[in-house]
Amino acid sequence: MATQRTRSVIFKEMRERMTNRDYSTIQKLRSIKNVDRVVMLGGKRLTADEIYAYYERVSEIQRSDNLCLKAIGCLIDHAVFDKMDDSAKQRYVLDLSSFYLSLKEEYLTKEHS
Repeated sequence: MATQRTRSVIFKEMRERMTNRDYSTIQKLRSIKNVDRVVMLGGKRLTADEIYAYYERVSEIQRSDNLCLKAIGCLIDHAVFDKMDDSAKQRYVLDLSSFYLSLKEEYLTKEHS
């Protein structure tokens, strides 16, 4: 049921982009090549703008002189995280760490090319 709802939202967004000829979302996602999948975080599908914002935050962490030792902690959305139970928090951190690694890989690939 949730998958069907997600599909309908995706198709609705695609239809709106085509109708309005708004391709900025696609351009943002294309600039982050390693993130080619739907990203779910905290039970919510991230938009292209949110994915790009996370990418910018990861880039800032990587560029900073004193690397953040708690990079995942720096990326946590506490408004969402603080309302979760313990098992949901664990899933959130695991999903966020996987997402962080893909964004970090993308950033390092761009830096070295």
